[in-house]
Amino acid sequence: MLSDARSDMPEKSDTSEKLCYVCLDECTTKSPCQCEIAMHPECLREIRMHYRACTVCKTVYEEAEEEEEEEEEENQVLVVMATVTFVVVLFVGLYILGGMIGQCLMLIMGMRPVVTTPATFVEIITSAEFVVAAILFICIAGLVDFFFTI
Repeated sequence: MLSDARSDMPEKSDTSEKLCYVCLDECTTKSPCQCEIAMHPECLREIRMHYRACTVCKTVYEEAEEEEEEEEEENQVLVVMATVTFVVVLFVGLYILGGMIGQCLMLIMGMRPVVTTPATFVEIITSAEFVVAAILFICIAGLVDFFFTI
């Protein structure tokens, strides 16, 4: 009886399996998901620009998962690079500011000025006196912070 019911059912048409799911043209390739529906590679690329998973069986395309992992790794690298850049700029800025304030403190305390002859900015901030002035400022700022937190 079951075999009679099967024989009464119309046979599945092969034309529907050979038509591309997207453009409905004849197709010999299959999608890389579980349903393996007929789909041209160009149509698959078009679909993947808008969807990360098959629109029929909802399987996430393998390459999409790999792309997400690569994108996440790239984002982590960018975060590290941004953090390092921020820290370097912060320390350089604090060094220059601390050196300038330290020079002022040295003048107030009666020490000789750091710059006695005209010099370039790079010569000034790399001079031994400027480094001493920056260290002096950092020490004084640390002591002030220490005494105000007690």
